[in-house]
Amino acid sequence: MKLAKTIVEKGYFWLDDKQEDKIQGTLKIDKNGEILLELFGEISGSSISLINSDKIDYYHVNGIIDNKYITLTGCYTRKFKMLFPSGFHEALVSANMAILGVGYSSDEELLFKKVTFSFSDADEWFNISGIDKKILKNDEGGDLGYQLHYTPQEPIIFELLDGYSLEVKSKASVNDMDKTHLNTIRENIVLSISSDDNKPLDEFTEQIFKLGQFLSFMTGKLINLDSLNGFSKILDSENNETSAKQDIYYSSVFNSNESSSSKVEEPLLRFTKIRSINPEFFKNWMAAYEALSPALALYFAYHLGAYRFLDSKFLALAQGLETLHRRTSSELSMSESDFEEMLSEIIDNCPTAHKDWLRMKLHFANELSLRKRLQDLFEPYSDLFGSKKDMKHVIGKIVTTRNYLTHYSLDLKEQASTGSDLFKIVKSMEALFTIHFLAIIGMDKKDVIKTTKTSPILMRQFRYIKS
Repeated sequence: MKLAKTIVEKGYFWLDDKQEDKIQGTLKIDKNGEILLELFGEISGSSISLINSDKIDYYHVNGIIDNKYITLTGCYTRKFKMLFPSGFHEALVSANMAILGVGYSSDEELLFKKVTFSFSDADEWFNISGIDKKILKNDEGGDLGYQLHYTPQEPIIFELLDGYSLEVKSKASVNDMDKTHLNTIRENIVLSISSDDNKPLDEFTEQIFKLGQFLSFMTGKLINLDSLNGFSKILDSENNETSAKQDIYYSSVFNSNESSSSKVEEPLLRFTKIRSINPEFFKNWMAAYEALSPALALYFAYHLGAYRFLDSKFLALAQGLETLHRRTSSELSMSESDFEEMLSEIIDNCPTAHKDWLRMKLHFANELSLRKRLQDLFEPYSDLFGSKKDMKHVIGKIVTTRNYLTHYSLDLKEQASTGSDLFKIVKSMEALFTIHFLAIIGMDKKDVIKTTKTSPILMRQFRYIKS
């Protein structure tokens, strides 16, 4: 997570159901969601045996801060010492997750029907606003000032998969007037995912992660999770069922001390544009994500600056494109029956001592070559990249350079691409990845080609390719 500010709260804490053994502590959650609990006091014998254990087992901590219950899960001890002669103890505890608002016991599963959350840069990408500015004029046409009018916007609902739905809505707030007589009106996008049934929290966070990856793809930026709240049914003091809001904090894959190194002025496509082309783009992304996750991981690692050297960027994209084709095509070099017949004939005529070795070597022999996979990926959009001769040249360079860098054959060194030529090839591969992702989320060929001529990101990529 990426929080606006560090949270520091003092309170009382205890292990699981041992509230009678509560001791003082300070909870700290830094801007990246890392959770630390500093304990100071007399810890009971049973608690000491757990906190000061050499075992790797995680434990569970409950507490009260700011008159609210808090639950810390996945706790482990980083430092423990006894202060002689007082008999007091100091402990530094890390936790994987903090849930503020409800005290869960260690045997309770975290089940929710709804979570709300926010992403960095989501406000700009969705660009949904109910604020209308009107300039006031006097009879002579002079300016009298401005009039702001806010109309709450209807939430937009998207059906996802497996009984989940996504709600997108805007929320406006007005800050109190400061000493300079300045009022600030702020409008934020609030996202929520709901389920037909109670679901474990990690299933919701998995959905959120996939949506965050989608926004990273669209904006060209590292998207951070800014806030997360869960809603579940609990019994109040009078045994009436009520909905409890819980603030949830955890250190996640969205962590970043820096913004994305990929700076872009405009997103690939804005929300309103892609919604008008195919309103089921979210569902299509979710449906494709599981099968394509290895290819997506390589693309995002490249796109968000994980690889510093051009050779590494090239290898990540080459492997990613090969994986993308393998996960979206069942094509083989020959039919399985013909391959099995040929394989049996070869193995039968092999000396017995070498049969196992040969069978292992030929196990993937029916898979398509990298060259054929690239030809299939480029073919629908070949006109965008140049002539057939240009495509043959680019594909040949990708294959040769991959083989040289992977297998280090000196015979290929002179043919492998380097420098500015390699940079152009990398940009070609990046553009190819991008347009296939657009097709995967439901854009037809006509819309994809049109986007390459209107999207600043794609226009920039093709400018590099053709320069």
